[in-house]
Amino acid sequence: MTKKVLLIGSSFAAVPFLKRLRELSYEVHVCGMRPQEPCVTLADQYFPLDYSDPHALRNFLKENAYSAIIPDCNDVAYLTGAKLAEEFGFPGFDTVPTTLIFLEKSFFRSYLREHAISSPQSLLLEGAPQEELQKLQYPVMIKPVDSFSGRGVSKVGSADEVSAASELARQESRQGKVIIEEFIEGSLHSHSAFIRNGKIAIDFFVDEFCTVYPYQVNCSNSPSALASDLQARLRESIDRIITHLNVVDGVFHTQFIVRGDDFYLIETTRRCPGDLYPELIMKSSGVDYIALFLAPFLGETMLATQIPRHDLWARHTISRDHDIVLGGVQNTFSSKGFIYYPIRHVGEKVVAAPFGRVGIIFIQFSDQNELFLETPRMKNYITLHEL
Repeated sequence: MTKKVLLIGSSFAAVPFLKRLRELSYEVHVCGMRPQEPCVTLADQYFPLDYSDPHALRNFLKENAYSAIIPDCNDVAYLTGAKLAEEFGFPGFDTVPTTLIFLEKSFFRSYLREHAISSPQSLLLEGAPQEELQKLQYPVMIKPVDSFSGRGVSKVGSADEVSAASELARQESRQGKVIIEEFIEGSLHSHSAFIRNGKIAIDFFVDEFCTVYPYQVNCSNSPSALASDLQARLRESIDRIITHLNVVDGVFHTQFIVRGDDFYLIETTRRCPGDLYPELIMKSSGVDYIALFLAPFLGETMLATQIPRHDLWARHTISRDHDIVLGGVQNTFSSKGFIYYPIRHVGEKVVAAPFGRVGIIFIQFSDQNELFLETPRMKNYITLHEL
């Protein structure tokens, strides 16, 4: 009898999940409120269901039997899944209290501070004492407590700018809450680890860049240029977190900033990063990231025994700082390793970053120094024609 799984969400980033599940002979259903998204077309069945409402999904699951539920590449999908996993016996999700520590920036900052793990100093704006606000050293970052992809984030240089920036952040927060955070000048990186039995089974470091919208990653490369000793110290901090919180098997994805010899944890999530991040890892390392991600949700043991290779790949998410009607995409980079995945097509409107994406490209390099030099310049290789 064919097993059925429910994919919570239907975005472009989740297409690799759906295809792999099909290869594993699962019947794949998807839910969400965007019938135009690609997983809706590809799925065996689609249900127009608002998965941000756990009560609606709970009622649906009571009437429909699934062997597994799998979150799309966004925090809302994971949080809803975590709220229902224990009740229905679905594996792969942390408890709700642990999930909230990772998904709400104010909780995560408090946890890191309590356990002496390096991160930017922050303050929850709602209810903050006036004397604490007066101690702020500018510039600071204003952020929603629960958004992703850099939405609602601003850097402000004085107290006069806080009010307008806070309102912008509040509009992008599901809870209407805002944090004020120390600004750290440095390089941005990610660490994608797979946890098995409370230990890091295998992990990957990636260098990241924001070259269109200042708080949304649009360029990245693997392998990373980070020194091995810094990587080791970062792993030690992650080990402390996963041991203390007793996190379940699965992906543990962290963004952090490096300044000099120090690192600062920015955010951590248990869901898969978007914009085809797994594809970058699979191309550069040869490790099957998708299989590792799916296994815990399917109740299977992760087989993270491959020895990673180190091919040189960069990824670029194509976007613009203004709305356009797409007329075409032209590549000016000469490489046999060039691959393009379109998200929007000719004649479609593409809204400005961080909300709109044209497509995603991958480029293979033959020289490591060239990889590190050219990755943050990748937008210069793409010409967008506008109608």
